[in-house]
Amino acid sequence: MTSPTLTVHTGWKAFGLADFSPFGLKVQTYLRMIDVPFEAKIGDPRKGPTKKIPFIDDAGTRVGDSGLILDYLKKKHGDALDAKLTAEQHAIGHLVRRTLEESLYWAVVYTRWLEDAAWPEVRELLLPLMPPVIGGFIADGPVRGGVRKSAFAQGIGRHPPETIYAIGCADVDAVAAILGEKPFLLGEEPSSYDAIMFGFLANTLAFPPGSPIALRAKGHANLLAYLERMKTRYWKATATA
Repeated sequence: MTSPTLTVHTGWKAFGLADFSPFGLKVQTYLRMIDVPFEAKIGDPRKGPTKKIPFIDDAGTRVGDSGLILDYLKKKHGDALDAKLTAEQHAIGHLVRRTLEESLYWAVVYTRWLEDAAWPEVRELLLPLMPPVIGGFIADGPVRGGVRKSAFAQGIGRHPPETIYAIGCADVDAVAAILGEKPFLLGEEPSSYDAIMFGFLANTLAFPPGSPIALRAKGHANLLAYLERMKTRYWKATATA
C-alpha cells in the first residue's frame, strides 16, 4: 500500500485523544472529514513555517497555522463541506472559531500548563522529547515559563484562577447554546467548523478532566452527544479521538 504523501507534524497522543493539541486535532479531523490520507507525527515547532505546531508537509510543500492549513487543503481538494453554507452560517462559524481558538484555548492552556495539580502529567509527556539529564530542568523552566509568559502577554495569565474558570465556562456555555439541538454546528450536515469545534471541545473535556471548565462542558448533554457523534463518524476506526 502506498504511504500517504501528506504528513501532519503536531502534538502527541494522550488522555484518549489522537492529538493533545486542539489545533492539531482540528487538522487531523478535517483531513478525515474530506477523506484525505495522512500520517501524523510528533512535530518539532522549530522546523515549522511559523515555528509552531501543527504544520503539514504535503509532498514537499510546508504550511503552518491550522487555519492556513485548512485554506490550503480546500484549494487543493475542493470545499465540498462548506459549499452550501450561507454568509450567515459562515459568520456564525467564524465567531465560534474565534471563541474557541482565541478565548477558550487560553483558559484551557492555563488549566493544563500552569496549574500545579495538572502540570506533573503534562511534564511526563514532555520528558521523552527533552534531552537526557537536563530534560526536567528544561520542561520546568524554559518550556513552562514560556507558556506562562505567553499567557500573561495574551491577557488570561493576568487573572486569578476563578476569573479564568469563569471565562472558559462562559465560552463553553455560549457554544452549547449555539449548537442547541442541531446534530452539527450549522445544521444537519457537518462543515469545516465542526473540525474546529471537535478539536477544541474534545481537548477541553479530556484533560484536565476535573477542571471547572471541563466539568461545565460535561454538564451540557448536547455537547457530549455532539462529541460522540463526531467520534463515531470520523474516528470510529481508531482507539483514540
